[in-house]
Amino acid sequence: MDQTTRGGHGRPAVIDTRSRGHEAAGSPVTLRTQPWTQLALLAAAVGVVVAAHAFGADMFTSSAVIGLGIIVGGAVVIVILARIRPREHTAWVAVIPLSDLVGIPIIRNAAVELVDGVGFMMVFPLVWLGAAFPLPAIALGIVLAGAIPLSPALIAGRAPGSAPEWIAFGSSSRSQR
Repeated sequence: MDQTTRGGHGRPAVIDTRSRGHEAAGSPVTLRTQPWTQLALLAAAVGVVVAAHAFGADMFTSSAVIGLGIIVGGAVVIVILARIRPREHTAWVAVIPLSDLVGIPIIRNAAVELVDGVGFMMVFPLVWLGAAFPLPAIALGIVLAGAIPLSPALIAGRAPGSAPEWIAFGSSSRSQR
């Protein structure tokens, strides 16, 4: 029986996801539902930019635009993929939440003085990675998220200057040994 047709008693049949690349059987996270995580992140990022701009921050610096562009680009790609619905070899989609983990600190650094909790946006891509992708993608996401406190020092080209920066620096240098 075709798995996409309606089953008996007027209920939709369960779709078998065993042959769909990285999606585990029974996983509620599919390419049909993944765009919602990215769109929620996009809404949060736009909210941060608008709030920071309203309070006087110049959020339209080249770096902030790049950070927002990364998130917008990810949203466009995942919405297109949701429409196409590829069924195999979709683990590469992890590039989208991983790139978000690069874009969020850029926005955070531009808005951190005016809008508290901007780093909390990291929850969106981390949850997406944890729910839909294999362990290597999750591990890379955790490393990228852990490097957020270090990002101001890296961007400025200086040594870490605060305790959180030194902790991030120490943990990243230990993992490189």
